[in-house]
Amino acid sequence: MTSTKRILIADDDECLVDALARRCEALDLHVERAHDGMSALVKIDALEPDLVILDVNMPSGSGLSVCEMLAPDPNLKAIPIVILTGRTDGETIAACNRLDAYYVLKGPNIWSQLEPLVVDLLGTEPSGAAGPEQPYPADTCRADHSHRSPASENGGEDAEPETATDRIRNRYIADLFAALGWREPKRAGAPRNDRPECAVTRPWVLCVDDDPDFAATLKLRLQQHGVDVLHAFAGMEGYRFAFTHEAQAIILDQEMPDGNGEYILRRLKESPATEGIPVIVLTGTKDQALARRMHNLGAARFLTKPVDWEELWAELQPLVQREDEPTSLYQAALN
Repeated sequence: MTSTKRILIADDDECLVDALARRCEALDLHVERAHDGMSALVKIDALEPDLVILDVNMPSGSGLSVCEMLAPDPNLKAIPIVILTGRTDGETIAACNRLDAYYVLKGPNIWSQLEPLVVDLLGTEPSGAAGPEQPYPADTCRADHSHRSPASENGGEDAEPETATDRIRNRYIADLFAALGWREPKRAGAPRNDRPECAVTRPWVLCVDDDPDFAATLKLRLQQHGVDVLHAFAGMEGYRFAFTHEAQAIILDQEMPDGNGEYILRRLKESPATEGIPVIVLTGTKDQALARRMHNLGAARFLTKPVDWEELWAELQPLVQREDEPTSLYQAALN
C-alpha cells in the first residue's frame, strides 16, 4: 500500500490556502499549511513534503527566498516547488527557471493549471477520474455547494452530518474559486444547480477601514447618492471581499490590522481578478514617499484624513455612476 503523499501550501491569504488545500485533499493528499516564509521553511525542513506550493509575496521571507535557502541541502533541493504568484515580470519568471521551480500565475484558471501539475508530480489520480457517474471527488464542494464524504456516499452510519459552519465555509470556498474563474464540471443531463445571478440595481463600493465612525459616515453619505457600501474592518478581510464581491471601487485605509493599505493594494494589483478595480487610498499622515509608492502600485488617488467629502465624492462619482443615470440625480442628492 502506498503512503499518502504530503504537500505544503504556503500563502498569506488563509482562505486561498484553505481552498487549495480542500482541492488537494480531494486528490487524497495530506496537506500542511503555512502563511509566511519562515514557517514554510521550518515545515519543509521538518517534514520534507513531496511537493511545495509557495506564494512569492509573504511576510518573513518570499517564496523565492525560501527556494534559495533550500538549494544548499541536497535532500530538500530535490523537492519539487511550485511558485504561485500574480507577478508576470521577467525577473520573477527567470528566478523560477534558475531555481528549477514551476511557475503558476494566479488568475482565472488557477486550479486548472495546478491540478494537472500536482497530479503529474505526485502520480495521483485527477479529481475527474471517478467516472461519469461520480465526477466529484470525495470531501469536496460540488457545483451546488453541498459537501459530501465517502461515508455519506455509502450510507455509512459513521458519516458526520454537515453543520451550518461547514455549509458556510464550503460556499465561501466555492465563491472564492468562482471569483478566480474556476468551475466544477457538470454531468451531462444533470440538473443545473447554479445560483441565479442577482441583477445589480445600485452601484456600490468596498470600504476597507478599521474606523467604525468613518465607515458609518461614509455609508450615510454615499447612500444619499444611491451608492451602497460593503465594509471590512481589516486588511485581509477586505482583500478577500474584493475577490468574492465585485465592487465599482475600493476605499482603502493605510493603517489597519491584518495587512496595511500598501500591502493590500499590492496584492489587489497583482491579481488579474482584482487589478482592474479602482482603489482610493486614505491615510492619516501626509507622507509624500508613501503617496509615490501607492501611485506606482496603481492607486487611483491618495487622500489624507480627515478627508474632504467633496473631494472624495469627486473621485468616486465617475467610478460608481452608471451611464444610464443622469448626473442631475446625483447632484440633487448633494448636501
